[in-house]
Amino acid sequence: MFIFIAHGPGSANTVEPLIRVIPKHLVRLLPMHEAVAKIWGVDTVYHSYEGMTFPPGCVFVYGTGSCNALELDVPKLAKNFNGVSVSILDIFWAGESNLRRRYGSSPPDYLITPNQKSRDQAIEWGILPENRVFALGNPHFDRLIKYHGPPHDDSKPVDVGFYSQCSTSGDYSDTAHACKNALISLIKYRDANPHKVNRILVCPHPREDVTWLREMARKHGLHWRPEGVNSFDCLLRLDVALGVSSTVLYEGAMIGKAAVFYGNRDDFNMKMNNLRTMKFSAGITFDSTQRVLSFLRKLSEQSSRVQVTAV
Repeated sequence: MFIFIAHGPGSANTVEPLIRVIPKHLVRLLPMHEAVAKIWGVDTVYHSYEGMTFPPGCVFVYGTGSCNALELDVPKLAKNFNGVSVSILDIFWAGESNLRRRYGSSPPDYLITPNQKSRDQAIEWGILPENRVFALGNPHFDRLIKYHGPPHDDSKPVDVGFYSQCSTSGDYSDTAHACKNALISLIKYRDANPHKVNRILVCPHPREDVTWLREMARKHGLHWRPEGVNSFDCLLRLDVALGVSSTVLYEGAMIGKAAVFYGNRDDFNMKMNNLRTMKFSAGITFDSTQRVLSFLRKLSEQSSRVQVTAV
């Protein structure tokens, strides 16, 4: 059996293609937030593992995008039920401190990375040994190839989407401040360069208290993401995706949008003045779903044989 656990939308999207193709009787879904339940199309949201039981030999698949305690505790949960834990890294770039935050206290049995570079970094930084890290890709990215389009005409002003983070969550305390600086910098850039920026569309994070964003939008004439339209659908209508570390920025880069990762104000202005240079690829392939699925099935078979042998 495969147990899927996620607290953030990035993690939920990463494993959703796998959930679709594995027979339902072999899948158990544990969404830890309403946003995840919505993506997976289920009603129940869990806030702890208390009272849960699992058959021995399960494969626990999870993401760590929100660094929530429930996600970080999955390896321990798997061990308690003689299972195997597999984490899928949802982004193709993550710094050493980011990876240590995700995996330092309780590393999974196996880590799947989106590309070879992120695998090499995880090994170099001692996150996991070489034989436990595999560059198999992110299944969610497979769905993006059909959206790849031509680059924006640089002679025209751009529509910019601001993708925020969880300003009230301890998971993102280090990025919340940067997010506010990013939006302030964008507004100042628009006001100083009205011929370059057509409009700014605010896309709040599903787990965010949007009070401060509503006030910023009202005060500075920003547009709000239309009701019922998700972040990716908004991305398709935009020229530029701006944020700190949102998964949507990586999605934008992969389909040919200009992705601007905010660092500081001077760095930001340079990036906005050279949008073409911010379109990038990072060795991503679009056949990840089958590769990850094959890997998980082999783990499940091996785990089942171990349980039978133990009996």
